[in-house]
Amino acid sequence: MNSMLSDCGARKERFNIQRVDKRTLITSVGDVVFDCTYFKRKAEQGGHSYLLEELIGLDSHERFSEEAEVMLLTEALKQAIVRRQMYCHPSKELARPQ
Repeated sequence: MNSMLSDCGARKERFNIQRVDKRTLITSVGDVVFDCTYFKRKAEQGGHSYLLEELIGLDSHERFSEEAEVMLLTEALKQAIVRRQMYCHPSKELARPQ
């Protein structure tokens, strides 16, 4: 898809290619690595953007998919609960939450 944007005639009229960056998105099934081209607008107002990110609705600072974030936060919460139980009841052997 990135190469389609780079080769598109309509894009060539409005944007110049500045560089191609590697982008990594951490997902629940593993890392997804892809090329993302950084474009500069030809118009007077200028500006730069990653057209692929805009097209797929990806925030420029997003590094985790929503599902990966949920899994990460859920595991952190479980670990916090276990630590709290161990701190509050150090003499009891407590089962770890599933």
